[in-house]
Amino acid sequence: MSARVLLVVLVVLVLLFALGAGCGATDRRTTFSCSREQQRAWMDRIFRPRPVASGEVSGCTTTLGRAFVVPGGCTVVVAPSADRFRRLVVKGAKARLDTTTDADGRSIVLHAELTDAGSEVTIGKDGGRINLKCDDIQLCQAVLE
Repeated sequence: MSARVLLVVLVVLVLLFALGAGCGATDRRTTFSCSREQQRAWMDRIFRPRPVASGEVSGCTTTLGRAFVVPGGCTVVVAPSADRFRRLVVKGAKARLDTTTDADGRSIVLHAELTDAGSEVTIGKDGGRINLKCDDIQLCQAVLE
């Protein structure tokens, strides 16, 4: 009985190999059917969390995509959501941020220096707080995207 099962498995493997080789699944193929940008877009669509919506933000600002003044320091609060993860890009110059994420009853704090390129912050389903602080000056600007 076990010899028959082994023979059937071996025949199936040989058929799958022949089918794969016949369809062009060889290591000699050097081009893909889509460009690198299209591959990256598909990967982002599958694995990258959705951005935080403007209605989910309160505190220093409720508007995404527009610069706002940080008067020495302020806190942006992101509301809880049904989504497991969301992303928020924070841009600014001469400022730093402390992100507090509530997860499973614990608070996790992350620190980052802001740049014009932006820092991407991941927000969990329980929401979070982002404390923005200006470096050595009383006023600075930031943008949430």
